[in-house]
Formats: sequence, C-alpha cells, structure tokens
Amino acid sequence: MVAVTAHCIASARDVLCDFAMFEDDYQQPNDDAPLSFNWRNALFILVEHWQWILLCLLVSATLTVLYLQRAPAIYAATAVLKFETEKPKILNIEEVVDENYHDEELVNEKLGEVDQLLKNRDILQGVVESNNLASDPRFFISTAQSTNTVDEAWLVSKLSQQVQAKPRKGTHLVDVTVENGDPALSAQLANSLVDEFIRHNAESYKTQSQQATTFLSEEARDLQRKLNNAEAQMQEYKDQSLSLEQRQAIVADNLKNLNEKVESARADRLRLETDYKPVKMFDNDIEKLLHLPTVATDPSVVAARGAIAEQEVDFANLKHVYREKHPVYIQARSKLEELRRVLSNTTLRVAQVMQTTYENALARESTLRDELGRQEAEAQDLNKQFVPYNVLLRDIEQYRSLYDAVVKRIGETTIAGNIADQRIQVFERAEVPKWPTKPKKLEVVMFGLLGGLGLCVAVTLGIGLMDDSFKTLTETEQALKMPVLTTIPEIPSVRAEEKRIVVDDNGPTSGSESFRFLRTSLSLQDGEKPLRTFLFTSVLPGEGKTFCAVNFAASLARQGLKTVVIDCDLRRPMVDEFLWDVKTERWGLAQMISHNLEMDDVVRGTAIENLWIVPAGPYVAKSSELLARCPFNVILEDALRRFDRIVVDSPPIFGVSDTLLLVRHCDAVCLVVWARHTSRATVRRAIHLLERSGGSAMGIILNALPRNRRTANGDPYYDYGYYPKRSEEPVEKQEPV
Repeated sequence: MVAVTAHCIASARDVLCDFAMFEDDYQQPNDDAPLSFNWRNALFILVEHWQWILLCLLVSATLTVLYLQRAPAIYAATAVLKFETEKPKILNIEEVVDENYHDEELVNEKLGEVDQLLKNRDILQGVVESNNLASDPRFFISTAQSTNTVDEAWLVSKLSQQVQAKPRKGTHLVDVTVENGDPALSAQLANSLVDEFIRHNAESYKTQSQQATTFLSEEARDLQRKLNNAEAQMQEYKDQSLSLEQRQAIVADNLKNLNEKVESARADRLRLETDYKPVKMFDNDIEKLLHLPTVATDPSVVAARGAIAEQEVDFANLKHVYREKHPVYIQARSKLEELRRVLSNTTLRVAQVMQTTYENALARESTLRDELGRQEAEAQDLNKQFVPYNVLLRDIEQYRSLYDAVVKRIGETTIAGNIADQRIQVFERAEVPKWPTKPKKLEVVMFGLLGGLGLCVAVTLGIGLMDDSFKTLTETEQALKMPVLTTIPEIPSVRAEEKRIVVDDNGPTSGSESFRFLRTSLSLQDGEKPLRTFLFTSVLPGEGKTFCAVNFAASLARQGLKTVVIDCDLRRPMVDEFLWDVKTERWGLAQMISHNLEMDDVVRGTAIENLWIVPAGPYVAKSSELLARCPFNVILEDALRRFDRIVVDSPPIFGVSDTLLLVRHCDAVCLVVWARHTSRATVRRAIHLLERSGGSAMGIILNALPRNRRTANGDPYYDYGYYPKRSEEPVEKQEPV
C-alpha cells in the first residue's frame, strides 16, 4: 500500500511539473508584478514534501487502527415517545394545569426540550434505582470504574451521557436512545427511562393540580371575607342614604322643569331679538321705523296713520273752499300737523316698548339659566355622595361572581387532578440491538486519515509559505528588481568537498555550464567600455562567493583571457584552498599593502592555464584599516597592465566593512545569494549598503539551488538538454563564446 501511494504521489508530482513547464514556455515573468500567494507554488511545496505527508498518513492510519482495536463496542436501543396534541376528554371541564399543545410552534418547542427533560436528575435517579445499576456489572463494560468505587452521583452522570432524545421532523414523535456496552441493558434502560419519564410527568401534573387547588381555596376564603365586608358596608350606607334619595328625586324634578322654562325663555328671547335688531339699527328714524312690519302693524301706529289719512282728505277738500288765511283752513292744517306729531310719538313709543320687552326676556332667560346651574351643581353634589354606594355595589357583584367561579373551579380541579395526564405515551418500546453503532469504523478511518493529512498539509504549507528565502529565478528578479546573472545548482562533488573547480567537468550535474552562462551574461553587460574588473561578494559568510569567483575566473582563463584572482578576504582567505596546487606563501595582498611590494612579488601561477592568483597572505590585525589606506585603484591599474581580467574575492557585506571600501573601484559587482537560505530582507539591505558605498550590484548569482523539477522549471540550468539521453557515443559540446 505504501509503495502504491508513493508511486501515485510521484506521478502526480511529474504531471504538475510538466504542466508548469509547458505554462512557463508561453508566459514571460512580469517584473513589475507584486509578490502574492501562488497556488501552483503551494502545490509544488506539497509535492516536494510528499514523504512527510505519506509519513503522516501512515502515523494517522496506525493510530486509527489502534483506536479501533481498543475502542469498546457500543449498542444503541431506541424507544419512541408520542406527544398527543389534546388530552382525552373524560370530563367536559377546562383544566387548570394545561400546557398549550394546540399551537404547532409551541409543540415543536416542547419536543425540542425533551432531551433536557429526560436528563432531569430525579428521572435518571429513578432509573438508576429501579434497575439497580450500582450492582449491575453490565453498566460498567465501557468504563474503567468498578461496582465498588461508584456512588449515585457518578451513576446519574454516566447515565446522562448515554441518553439522547431527538424529535422526528414533521411529527410529534421523539426517539429516546440509550447507548451502552451491553445490548440487553441498553434496551432495558431505554424502556425504563420512558416509563420513568411518563410517571414523573404524571406526578408533576398531579402535584401542580394540588397546588392549584390549594391556591384556589385560599383565594376563595379571601373573596368570601371581602364579600361579607362589602355587604355589611352596603347595609350601613343604605340606612344613612334615604334622605339623599328623596333630595335626588326633588332635584331631578326641578331640573326637568327648569330645563323646560329655560328652553321657552330662550325661544321668546330669540323671537324678540329678531324683531328688536332692526329697530335698534334705525334708532329714531321715524320713516325707516314705519317701514318695519313689527312697527307698522302696531294698533296705535295703525290708528294714528288712519286719523292722518282722514284729516288729509278733509284738508284737501277745504283747500278748494277756503284760502290759506281763513280760520277754517288754518285749523284744519294745524290738526293735520298735530296728528303727524302723534304718529311720530306713537312710533317711538312702540320702539321703546319692543326694547323693554327684549331686555326683560333676556333677563328672564339669564335668571332661569342661573337657577338651572345651581340645581345641576346640587345634583352633582348628590351624585358624589352616591359614589361610595356605587363602588360598594360594584364590589359586591364582582366578589360574588369571582367567588362563585373559584368555588366551581375548585371542584373541577379536584376531579381533574385525580385523572392521569395521558398526552405522553409510549409509541414504540425499545428492542435489543443486534449490531453495535459505535465505533463507526468507516467514519473513524476517514476522519483519522483526513485529519492527519490535513494537519500535515497545513504544517507543510505553513513552513513553505513562511520561508522568506529566494527559491526561483523568477521570484528573485521580481523581488529585487534586478537580473539574475545565473543560477548554480547544488553540485554533489562540491558539497562533498571532493572537487571545487567545476568548469572543466562537462558532466550533466557539474554546473560548469552555469559559469559559462555567467561569463556570457557579464560580457553582454559591456557598453562602450568592456568590463575587466569583477568583484564577487555575498550577504553572509558561507554562501559560496569564493567558489563562484574562482570558477568564474577559470571560465575566463579557459576562454584564453589572462585572468588573476585577488583574494581581498584578509580574515578568512579561501582562494588558495580552492586552487589546491598552490602552496601558502609568505607574501600576499596584506604584505603587498603593508610593505609596498610590487605585483610581481605576490602573484602566483596555478595549474590552470591563463589563471593566476594574488593570495591574501598571512593573517594581519586591523585588516579594515589596512584596506582603507591602501590605493586599491592603483593595485587594479597595475594588474590590468599585466592581465586581461581581474576577479576580486571580497569578504561578506554583513559583519565587516572591507567590501564597501572596494566596490567603487570595480567595473562589476556580483552578489552571491544562497538559494533557500538567505532572507529577502537581508539581501535588500546588502544591496542598499552597496549603493550607499558608491557601487551597485550588476546582478544576482543564485547559488546552490536544489535540483528538482520545480526549480528546473523556473530556473533552467544551462547544461540541461545539450547531452544525449540514449546514444552511447557522446556528442561534442561546443564551448560557448
């Protein structure tokens, strides 16, 4: 099984890698794209660590098997309870203790509470006692307890853990399940539990009925006392209120008569007011007053106007007989004028009479209204005196009605309490289960395997995604915004310190092609002036800067260029160790600076044609001060007169300041970064220090990149694809120019 699993994982890894390689053939990296989570990288992380995932699967499978072997078998027996919506109608009375089972929502709520009701301590204690669980060894099959070390509280708690109630959706049925290591005992406990639940519910119903009866009896006694007190007060009040009733009758009659008189006076006043308003408007204008019907129809006015008419007729006749100065004429004219004065006075007198009559009617109405108000106030006072009487009468009626209802209810409750509540019934009793329900082997196996796999995947992804080092060429260029000059793979011979000069080895895993590509990359950087001095440095010690510098120099020498390697790492010189045929001499760069020696005094030849070195020489104190006061540019100029190319191996940037003193004198600075080890923040800080010192990195050399399909996909090693796979005869490889 392990071999098959490993084969499947390896196949999946190859498929993912092939797909990634195909995708990269058609997609160029975007230098400006920000770094983000990459699902493909996450998949490759998982594939690369497939051994750990497989190990976790094996461990989880082993633990799952051990658990299944040690886990006890658990049997589940289920009894079914039915909740009736209505209680059987034995008596046609309404119950005092009545849970509303008619509302469907309340029924569902009650069914949801059954699990908690079944785990009531009194019910479970009754089941423990009725089944004598304290001395039944079957109850302890799945526990480490014994019958000699348990108490009743532990038994109740353990039984509560074994009980589960679950309503059936859309019905009034509840499944009551008891789980135990013994199948017969699980069925016995399930049936005993539902019986105890029904009994406990009936007793609770009966207790509540008795409590309700007691409460109603106390209320009946209190109502009886209040009714007696109210009736006694009513009798006393009746003895004192006979005169009030007589006065109330008199006041009522007076109010009735006064209302009638007020209405009559109001009608007369309105009628007279209607007649008087025009008279008041015309004041003493006789002509206008005589045009009013009420004045013109007055008998005195009518008589005066008749006399004037007769006299005018007579006076008109006399005008034909007598002249104006005749006594008869004068007498007739005087009589006519007198009659006219009488008409004016009569008209004014009629108007005065109308005014007096209106004012008298208004005064009479006001007087009657005042008397009516006084009678109404007296009636209100009498009504206030009757308020206690009405209150007593209402209280007596209320107390008598309540007392009769409570007495009737006491009788009904007493009878209903003696009838058991049959709304909860056993719908189906539990049977002895034939097969265990726990442990569920398939679920346990799936959970164990998936849990182990998920934990391992999470840890692996966490470790891989939190790794801040550079893993591929693409992400290095995107993060640093500068080119990667070459990627150097992990070389087994160098790692085992068997061989350190690899440019002469044309094997497919030697890495020689990487240095040839580095040589080509740097040559392509030439502008108007070719690059002749190259400084190799690293961020931290141990990243392979000396290895890269020496092999790069060897590649230049193999191209026919006279090359010298200057070891400027005065603290830990390594160049002479790489070139094994060079013995450590007394003189080196340190002595050249301190004793003002010539280049010819310290330069040494090597076994590689066209390659020389200037060793660091014996250790000297205060190497930083030595490099600071030396004319390094003069040394380089002197070397350039003798050699075509100069390769400087400088100390790491962090820890010492030697490199920062040298970078401004070299044409190209190559920063060596250890893939999958050096953090990005450290590399960015080193680049910043180089820029502040007057130099800048030409590019990055990604060293010791692991050989796997993922990195090969993103960072092609330039010796892949140039060698035969099947033919036995080697194919000549052309040296890159």
